[in-house]
Amino acid sequence: MSSLEKDRQDLLSTIEALQEEKKVLQSKVRDSFLSGKSVDAIKNPASKKDMSTSTEDLATTETTSDDKELNNTNDASSLSLLPEDGGFEVSSVHIPPDQIRMVQNINSLISELRLEKEELTQALSSELSQSSKLKEVNEELSRKLEVQTQRLELLTAQSLASEYIPARQPEPRKIDDNTPYADEGDEVVERVLGWIMKLFPGGPSRQRTNKRLSY
Repeated sequence: MSSLEKDRQDLLSTIEALQEEKKVLQSKVRDSFLSGKSVDAIKNPASKKDMSTSTEDLATTETTSDDKELNNTNDASSLSLLPEDGGFEVSSVHIPPDQIRMVQNINSLISELRLEKEELTQALSSELSQSSKLKEVNEELSRKLEVQTQRLELLTAQSLASEYIPARQPEPRKIDDNTPYADEGDEVVERVLGWIMKLFPGGPSRQRTNKRLSY
C-alpha cells in the first residue's frame, strides 16, 4: 500500500511539472505570434505608398490595415484561450514544427499518466477494501479464540476438581474395615479357649485358664 501511495504522489508531481511546462510553451507560442504580427505591420508597404495618394486610397488602405490587425487580434485571442486539458490545435504558420511535436508528445504523455493514475487509484481502493475485510476476519477469529480459551480453562478446572474429591473419600472406610477384624479375632480366641477347657476339664490347666480369663 505504501508503494502505491508513493507512485501516486510521483505521478501527481510529474503531471504538475508537465502542466507548468505546457504553460511555458503556450507563453512562448503567444510571444512568437505577437512578434510575427509586429514584423508584418512594419513590413507592410501599402501604408508608405498611400501617404502620397488621395484621401480615398488612404481610407481604403486604413480599412485594409484595420482588417489585418483585427484578424491578428482574433488569432492572438484564440491562442490565449487554449484549453487546459492538454488537447489543443494551433496553426503551424507561426509555430515551429519541433515545438508542435513537443506539445503533442506532452499531451500524449499526460494522457498516459492520467490513465496510469486511474489504474493505481483503483488498485489502491481494492487493496484498502481487502485490508478492511482481513481486519474484520481477524477480529472474528480473535473473539472465537477467546471463547475457546475460556471453555478450555473451565473444563480444566472441572477436571481437577473431580480428581481431587474422590482421593479424600476412602479414609473413613479404613476405620470401618478395621473394627470387624478386631471382633473376629476375639471370637477365635474364645473358641480356642473353649476347646481347651473341654479337653482339660479341671486341674491346674483349668485354674490357669481361669486366671487368664480373670485378667
